[in-house]
Amino acid sequence: MILSSRFGAVPLKIELTGPTGCILITNNRKKIILEEPSFLKCFLQSSSEPGEYVSELSPQKLARLKYDSGLFTISFERLNGQPVKISYSEQLIKFLQKNRVAQYKIETFLRILRIVTIINNSPSLNDTEFLSIVGKSDPTQVALAFGHTVAPLNGLIANKVDYYVFWKLMSGFIQNEDIFLSNRQKKIFNVIKNHNEKGLIYSTWSSSKASKYEKLEVIKAENSPCWATIDHLLIEINKEGGQEISNATLYKDLHELIKIGFIGEGKYSGINKKGYYITTMEIGDTIELPQPSDIDDQMFSGKIKIVNPLTEEVDEV
Repeated sequence: MILSSRFGAVPLKIELTGPTGCILITNNRKKIILEEPSFLKCFLQSSSEPGEYVSELSPQKLARLKYDSGLFTISFERLNGQPVKISYSEQLIKFLQKNRVAQYKIETFLRILRIVTIINNSPSLNDTEFLSIVGKSDPTQVALAFGHTVAPLNGLIANKVDYYVFWKLMSGFIQNEDIFLSNRQKKIFNVIKNHNEKGLIYSTWSSSKASKYEKLEVIKAENSPCWATIDHLLIEINKEGGQEISNATLYKDLHELIKIGFIGEGKYSGINKKGYYITTMEIGDTIELPQPSDIDDQMFSGKIKIVNPLTEEVDEV
C-alpha cells in the first residue's frame, strides 16, 4: 500500500490475518464507501504493539465469523462447474443494450448469473458424499467401494428464482462510470439532455407514464425533433455564463461523450447537419437490470415467494 504524507509517498506493508475477500482502507469510519449489505465493515484500533491494529469485533463475533467462513468454504468446495442455460438471456441482453455503457458488460453479467445459478442450486448431501467426508476419502472411491452411482452433471437452467438472487446482489451495484467526465463534459451532457427533453414536450409524442427507456427510444429515433444541433448547443452552453466554450472544444468533448457511450449522434436526412442525443438519462447512476417480475420464465407463471438472501425476508415476485 502507498501511504501519502507531507513527506511524500511512503510504501507501507500490511499483513492481514483471517478470512478476507476485498479490503478497503479508510481513515474516516463515517465516510460511506460501499453500502452493499453483504460486506463486513471491520473497524480497527491500535494495539499494544507499535504499528499493529486489531479488530474491534468482540471475541464472540470473531469466533462466529471464523465458523461462518468454514461453512462457506465447505459449501463452495461441494460445487462443480457445469453448463448453465439462461432461457431469458435474449431478454436480458436486449434490456442492457439500451445502456451503451452496460452493453460492454453483458457477458460479465451473464457469467455472474451462471455462477449464482450454480451456487443457488448446490446438490443435496447424499450417502456417498457424507461417507467421504467422515472417512476423509475421495467420493469416487467411496462410490466404488459401496456400489453407489455418481449422477452425471447434466447442466442447469437459470430460472426466475436464480435471477432474483442475481438481481438482489447486482442491482444498483455497477456504476455508469462518470468518473471519466470533466465538469465541462458533464455540463455539455446536461445541456443535451435538457434540449432532448424539451423536444419531447413539443413533439407529437407525450406520455406522463412512459418509462425513461421509452422516452429514450423517442429521443434516439431517426430524424427525431428532440436532437440538439451544434448551433443549439453552442448557444445554450455559453448563455449560462462562465468560460466560453469554442466550437473546436465542443466537438472534442462530444467525441469523448460518444466514445464513452453517454450520447449518440445522428445525421438528418436531406441536409448536411448532425443532431446529438443522450443514451442514458443519468450519468453517475448505476446500471439498471430488469425487474424479476418482468423476466419471462416458462418454469414459473404467476407470482412466487422468494427468500431474500441478504435480509432473509420473504419477497413476492
